[in-house]
Amino acid sequence: MPPERVFSVPMKGRFDRQVASRIIHLVEAGEYDLIHAHTPRSAMIASKVAAKTGLPWIYHVHSPTARDSSRTLINHVNNLVEKWSLRNCTKLITVSRSLRREFLKRGFNRERLVCIPNGVPELPPIDALARVENTTWRLGMIALFRPRKGLEVLLEALTLLPVSAPQIEVEIIGGFETPEYEQAMRSLVTKFSLQSKVKFTGFTKDIGSRIANLDGLVLPSLYGEGMPMVVLEALAAAVPVIATKVEGTPEVVRDGQEGVLAEPRDPASLSLAIQRFTQDRITWAKRSEQAVSRHREKYSDRHMAETTGLVYRRILANLPRQHDSLSLFCG
Repeated sequence: MPPERVFSVPMKGRFDRQVASRIIHLVEAGEYDLIHAHTPRSAMIASKVAAKTGLPWIYHVHSPTARDSSRTLINHVNNLVEKWSLRNCTKLITVSRSLRREFLKRGFNRERLVCIPNGVPELPPIDALARVENTTWRLGMIALFRPRKGLEVLLEALTLLPVSAPQIEVEIIGGFETPEYEQAMRSLVTKFSLQSKVKFTGFTKDIGSRIANLDGLVLPSLYGEGMPMVVLEALAAAVPVIATKVEGTPEVVRDGQEGVLAEPRDPASLSLAIQRFTQDRITWAKRSEQAVSRHREKYSDRHMAETTGLVYRRILANLPRQHDSLSLFCG
């Protein structure tokens, strides 16, 4: 989209619906044909703009709003806002089949629902065969760290590894939601005597390079994963995954193929998954090959864009008039 079509219209607060008036003006001046929103708050605005302008609008569901965080009240409020806003929504795009099933259970007509998996760009794949003689396994967890990501479970799982397990190093990559939570996790590392195994490396913008340095990505989420982008980025780099069977994740990573899956909230299960993952470099190299193939076939950015474009075209085909078929994104 050309720069003159990119506008910043910030909200003054969580429930600032006055911003809709400014967006309505932009929509009418720019002759847009379609609105696309991605969060409960942007859905609230998109719903009002659509009602005023008569434009169709799409809502992109990335995670289960009712359990997106550990803050019960915020989850409840966001879920109510989302439910109210979607009354006049034209089409809902879910990033996983699990989210589609959830909206069907909530009573949404299946004709309004379409599942388009997330996609990420290709990354240079690691050379797994060059690492088959390595005796140390480099695992990493990449996230905005908060309780639902399950870092505590990973740390406890490491304490359950047998003495005979190979040498494992774990890199904790990313920032923390609160200083208190970070301190609690660092204290757990000390309590479990994991200082020689666990390294905190903080936030980075260069996710691709960090993933490429790993032998395996670990994502022990407790809940709330529509389709985690970091898992797709790992597959794109041919890095196999250790993850939990949470919502959309098993749709991407098949147990024993692109990685190994464990039960959520279960340190013993995760410890066994780590043992399975690190028991054999040749098997690991095969999983690396399957990981990159899986990404190229199903989870590329091109596939996601082409499928989303098809949804646009089907909606726009029913409009009485069309301009330059521009979409207004509310992020």
